[in-house]
Amino acid sequence: YFFNAGATGRISKYLNKDIQCDLARKIGFKVAPYEVVEHGKVPQQVKYPIISKTLNPTMPGWKRDVHIFYNEKELKDAYQSMISPEFLMQEYVDKKNELEIHGISVNQGKNVVLLYQSLYYRFLENDFGFYKYYQPVCNQDIITKINTMIREIGFSGCFEVEFLVKNDDLFFLEINFRLALSNYACTYGGLNQPLLWAQSIIETEFPNDAIRPKKSFFTAMCEPADYAQYVATKKISLKQWLGEMCKADVKFLYNKYDKKPAIKYWSKVCLDILKYKFKHIVARNTY
Repeated sequence: YFFNAGATGRISKYLNKDIQCDLARKIGFKVAPYEVVEHGKVPQQVKYPIISKTLNPTMPGWKRDVHIFYNEKELKDAYQSMISPEFLMQEYVDKKNELEIHGISVNQGKNVVLLYQSLYYRFLENDFGFYKYYQPVCNQDIITKINTMIREIGFSGCFEVEFLVKNDDLFFLEINFRLALSNYACTYGGLNQPLLWAQSIIETEFPNDAIRPKKSFFTAMCEPADYAQYVATKKISLKQWLGEMCKADVKFLYNKYDKKPAIKYWSKVCLDILKYKFKHIVARNTY
């Protein structure tokens, strides 16, 4: 069994950002205004600031094409290094957070269960964060609309849906038809996403109500990425970060049953810091 949407090419079709946004808007989600433009062309309908996204997220190097533009000159200058033949140009939403929802679907979307949702404690502009908290999905309107989207696509497999949060509004961002890195944290909450899907596809009847979150709230941190994003760049202190890391319920690198990866990684980080400091001490004394 593989993730599928019932026919060859349907998942590829719905990987396109504009098709996803069209469907989300049709179902009733808020979607920031957008238009599709060819490489080198200027959008005529959306207002600045805008964010550019490749239509095909499977293309190598597609993340290089994600930019925020505040005027036409910035857009034209950036085209020199952008590689996609077409782009989704969308009005930029100054998000206050980003909501990510994990789910599984079987029987081409006839049975859909949403496992957990997560929000960031912190993140950077035009980027995602690595320290977040998880809760069960309780908003019935969101549950109904996601179920409708997955059924319309006819998807069977594991997925995640992402939204931008601004004040009390949710703006649809995208659906990913795969396991997200952050699904690892769902296991701490008693819901092993890939295992649940594998068990579900061999059941004659899929018991939607049998899969329930075991925890009402927990925290998770991807330690190396969060350290690099905030401590190495001196946005927060090492003392603050260590306190948050120790309190996190889920750590993506450290595992008490398998400590070697964490030991090896942090040993290298400490060694690199010592080498850097030694190099600068020698340079200063030489001068």
